[in-house]
Amino acid sequence: MQNNIFRIHGILDFLGIISFFLGIYLNNWTLIIIGGIILISLDIVSIFLGALKPLFPIIFAFILGITMNPWWYGVFSSVAIFSIFNISTDLKKIIKGAN
Repeated sequence: MQNNIFRIHGILDFLGIISFFLGIYLNNWTLIIIGGIILISLDIVSIFLGALKPLFPIIFAFILGITMNPWWYGVFSSVAIFSIFNISTDLKKIIKGAN
């Protein structure tokens, strides 16, 4: 069961990253919003489970949210940037599961 949860988390993280950046490339706001919501929801769950230390990413999201227009685009961008650094971990989650 735990392997399946890790795999689902890795797949959703990949889908969020792909959707967000594909939306930027295609100038499709729907894909950007869907990808951003997926990434933010996964990060919120990880924060509540204690897997993420949220201080710097939250400050970065706040700064980008203030400087970018619309504000949620900045928040989504900061979450996507931090998710890119976890691509190798997501691949391991998808392939190996919890092990």
